[in-house]
Amino acid sequence: MKAAAIAASGLFAALLLTHCRERDPQAAALTDLSQRGYHLATDSFHLAAAEGDVAALDLFLRAGVSVDLPASPQEPGRTALRAAAEASQVEAFHWLLDHGASIDAADRSGTPLLSVAIEQGSEPLARALIERWPAEDPHTQEELLHTALQHDSPALWTLLLDRFDGPLDSSLLQAARIGQLPALDLLLRRGADPWSRDPLTAGTALHLAAAAGHAACVRYLIDRGADRFLLDANQHLAADVALENDHPDIADPLWTPPTPEEREIGVLPGTVSPDQAVRSLADFPAITPHEVGQPRVLLPLLQARIGRISGSLARPPAPPPPPPPPNRPPPPPPPPLLLHRPRPRARPPP
Repeated sequence: MKAAAIAASGLFAALLLTHCRERDPQAAALTDLSQRGYHLATDSFHLAAAEGDVAALDLFLRAGVSVDLPASPQEPGRTALRAAAEASQVEAFHWLLDHGASIDAADRSGTPLLSVAIEQGSEPLARALIERWPAEDPHTQEELLHTALQHDSPALWTLLLDRFDGPLDSSLLQAARIGQLPALDLLLRRGADPWSRDPLTAGTALHLAAAAGHAACVRYLIDRGADRFLLDANQHLAADVALENDHPDIADPLWTPPTPEEREIGVLPGTVSPDQAVRSLADFPAITPHEVGQPRVLLPLLQARIGRISGSLARPPAPPPPPPPPNRPPPPPPPPLLLHRPRPRARPPP
């Protein structure tokens, strides 16, 4: 047992310190022994937790060491339970919990223990803590969910969503920002609003995925019906932010003409109210497909932006002219092209 062997000196210091305190709590010699013995005992106790050595932890508790013994008096939150969590030692973590370790202590930075488990991407550690964790703080819930999205662990996401029941919309934006496609699918199935807006940029999930260059997320959001022609706070389309961040390959599908389904719907849910928007091409045949779903006050701006795009993102060509109406005689053919000048006719004699 590696940790048990290293802990022998610390265990001896803890026993000696306990014995001296029992005999004379005010002894002057106790101060120096306390300073050295405390650090030796705590370092060894925390090392046993980090190594996952349950036998060594049991020896310390039998010797009278507190299960919540902190690493130093200045850091009461640095307990053996936190050391086990940071090292992803599931067995030692459960053992300490079963022996009364507190989950409430935060470290000097204020990081709660559940955050440590989620930062490790450990679903077993998070599951051991989640049922004992208060769920009334929405800011903590949001931070925990955003941290969990950094890991490819659908089981961990599901665990937190089941416990906290959200926040779905901000987590959807975060998943789009970091390119976590499975999380996008899970959150949308859970009821996240695909038209939710980032509080800083007013961009949608499509804007954030396009800006970060996550092509798979962009394609998925389009397939799920995301409106490609919404504007953010800077009056930018998702295609604009893709171009600004050097992702022309992502801007291409964002600028394709609307599909027949998009033309049929006109305005996707969550854009603007019917009295403020162009509803369909049938209602306003003079506008282009790109302008469907945009508020009337934004149409001039949108037209200017469409005209600025060049190259592969150029505005689609105008449709061919309509055929002539039926039952009208065709126009006469043009006169034949003469390749020489005709000679003038000779005048008849008088």
